[in-house]
Amino acid sequence: MRVEGAQATTSVGFGVTELSPQTDADVIAYRLTGFGLVPGLDSTTLGYRSEEVVIVLDQSACSVVIFEATDEQIELLEEAFGESSGKSSICYLGGEE
Repeated sequence: MRVEGAQATTSVGFGVTELSPQTDADVIAYRLTGFGLVPGLDSTTLGYRSEEVVIVLDQSACSVVIFEATDEQIELLEEAFGESSGKSSICYLGGEE
């Protein structure tokens, strides 16, 4: 599991994983990949599972969620959405593990 944010952490292991997000988080996003008995957002899978989930708790934090954008794509998106001011309503999640 990789958690990004103010205190990024990476963890690899077996068993049940519990993630406790910051209580003041506006957006919670995770990427899950597993083999075996793998719990997900809404069900459990026996086999292989891969999912990406974004939960937006504060609607003003993200109007648009973009996965894995390059710097050039981010610049174009910000120009298209008029996001040149300091506060952006576009959330960029991304990169490979």
